Amino acid sequence: MQLNDIVNLIDNASYIIYLAVLAFATLRSVTIGINLVNRTYRSRAFLVSLLIVFTAAQSFVPDSWSLFGLPIFELTYFVLIFTYLAVIDNSILVALDMDFFHRNTLYFRQARIVVYGVYLVFVVGIFASSMLQVHRLPIFVRIPLIGSFAALFFYVALTSVVAARRTQDTPMRRFLTYAAILIVATLVYSLINNYTYLISIDLFSDSLYVATAYLMYRMVMSLSLTGKVDRTESMTIEKAD
Repeated sequence: MQLNDIVNLIDNASYIIYLAVLAFATLRSVTIGINLVNRTYRSRAFLVSLLIVFTAAQSFVPDSWSLFGLPIFELTYFVLIFTYLAVIDNSILVALDMDFFHRNTLYFRQARIVVYGVYLVFVVGIFASSMLQVHRLPIFVRIPLIGSFAALFFYVALTSVVAARRTQDTPMRRFLTYAAILIVATLVYSLINNYTYLISIDLFSDSLYVATAYLMYRMVMSLSLTGKVDRTESMTIEKAD
């Protein structure tokens, strides 16, 4: 068996595992959303289920499709990343409200507007280059674009971790911690997938692919204190709140 055959086998296996984990995570998130009484946890579960569905759908968008000269795969990918940011943004705001001192962690209430603004500039810059058929942006444009994209991801991840440490709510703490890891993993995957083509890096990219699905599953299951969902636990959590 050739090395490329082994790589292709691992790549196909990773894709199958990725979709299987996403399917199972979707089932668990819907189950949790239906059974949990606590509205905060229930809404997290449904938001993650929406995120998982978008993530899975992205896998089936062909690279060859385009709309007005814009690659549909990139368009849907940026919509997916926006959904990531929106879900985590909403969860951070909930965690800030849960904080007994209501601290404005890392000035997030104001900075979140900047985060969305930077992301919008990045997306517009990428699609402007596609419409102008600029295959490689000048380095003085490319570095600020990529740098700002990475910076906003790390800022959101750092805010998630700090907000998680400040809240006394155990499920929300775990949820935000997994969300922070997910957003960093997504950034790493994006950079590797777009800027490297080595076999060793491709294999690493496949592992991140599967890790992303697993992190979504852990985000869902973090909403359950016992790792399983039943009505008794849901009512107990609600009374404790």
